Amino acid sequence: MNHLLAKFFHLTKEHAPDGLEQTQREAIIDLLSLCRIADHKLLPCEEFVEATELGSFSWESKVPLVVYWAKSLQQTDLVRPSAEARAEFLKSVASRLGASEIQTHAISVCQEMFLADAEFASQEKMLFSEIKRAFGWPEEPTAGVATN
Repeated sequence: MNHLLAKFFHLTKEHAPDGLEQTQREAIIDLLSLCRIADHKLLPCEEFVEATELGSFSWESKVPLVVYWAKSLQQTDLVRPSAEARAEFLKSVASRLGASEIQTHAISVCQEMFLADAEFASQEKMLFSEIKRAFGWPEEPTAGVATN
């Protein structure tokens, strides 16, 4: 497991409430897991974005965050090859995120992760478009996060 991410997992129980429901936290992890596999080589700056987000969670599940994250990575690896499976997966994520402001936050974190290395690769652009489409957002230039 990535050392940087592991450093943050021990902090999750001690954080102040993050204002999210547990299903929303899990949906954000699933979305970040999908973003992670779109980039075949994560740099430390991208891992830092992911670790910062995960480290901010007030994890409220009996399943440890690190275990959920590992299962999420396995699940997203299974849906990666199929556009249809990814679309269903993203619809599930959007549904679990619920409120527009939570979706906006999740999309912003994805975009931050994609742009952290100063390179917005073609597979990242494609996935970002798929995410926005699944969330019902209009296609716009990716320089800034669109608002719903």
